[in-house]
Amino acid sequence: MTEREPQVAAVYQSDEYLRRFPDAFREDTAWKLSKIRPLLDLWVLGLPAGQRQVSVLEVGGGAGLVLRGAAEYLRDRHGLAVAKQALELSPGMLALQRENNPDLVGAYQEDIARTSLGDKGIDLVLLIDVLEHLSDPAGALAELRRIGRYVLFKVPLEAHWATRLSNVLNRGQTRRRLAQGLGHVNLYTAATLRRQIERHLGPVRHFRYANAFAYAQSRADLRAGLNGWLRRLNRFCAAVHPVWPGLASRFYTDFALVLAACG
Repeated sequence: MTEREPQVAAVYQSDEYLRRFPDAFREDTAWKLSKIRPLLDLWVLGLPAGQRQVSVLEVGGGAGLVLRGAAEYLRDRHGLAVAKQALELSPGMLALQRENNPDLVGAYQEDIARTSLGDKGIDLVLLIDVLEHLSDPAGALAELRRIGRYVLFKVPLEAHWATRLSNVLNRGQTRRRLAQGLGHVNLYTAATLRRQIERHLGPVRHFRYANAFAYAQSRADLRAGLNGWLRRLNRFCAAVHPVWPGLASRFYTDFALVLAACG
């Protein structure tokens, strides 16, 4: 156990995180689903011929709306029967997931680095905006490798130029704000994320960028939350992304979408 694990876990086990964000980021659900559906399509292509039932586990799924939307998509688009399961540290979040997914076949208040699940029992694990919160990401990825067959990630790429510069100028306040305010204890670039996944989980099958810059441009509340120079930087990255998405992510925050095989 790392030194910071108990402190990080307590934020979720006590429902402090739910009190900070009582809407559980519901407003982003439609955008998240629009980004993960293409990877769901690619995952389905790799299923054994004739498989019509799948097990899907969402880890740290907030209100459970992404799990519900993904299961509906797999059912309606691909004709798959989905056995839904949820794993959360937060009892309040787990209650929300049960409320929005009354057909859950399993709900576990557990740490993803140490679960009670059996070996290779989950066809697909959804880890959407979770890896950045984990105090032991390597341990979590190793456990995912044990229990799952594939993992679909969405992860913010926050170790970019804007974070590094502002962190120097404000003497570490940016890094502390991400950790203490949002719970982001791990900051990634595309390269460091890929290396960590491939070292502790398995091979990356598909990797793409979400273009969060365009999403921020489309929402007045997100634009209003950016100060002048960040608003201009976001516009610049939105223009660069269609041509060179990797370069845009080096300047400001985008999200990586990753489908990885376990083992």
